[in-house]
Amino acid sequence: MQHPDWTNSQIADAVDCARTSLNRWPRFKLARAALQSGRPNLPRGKKDDETGDIEAWDDE
Repeated sequence: MQHPDWTNSQIADAVDCARTSLNRWPRFKLARAALQSGRPNLPRGKKDDETGDIEAWDDE
């Protein structure tokens, strides 16, 4: 979501996995579908580097 212009290959390189593995990740599929549909308001969030906890919110 941070780089909507990236290809699946670029994303796979950044997360160190195979491009084909991305399509098995439900969150990736949802994010890619949202970007392709032109949805302007994607969910936002942050990850705590120390604990690994993730917090997400919807700006609406």
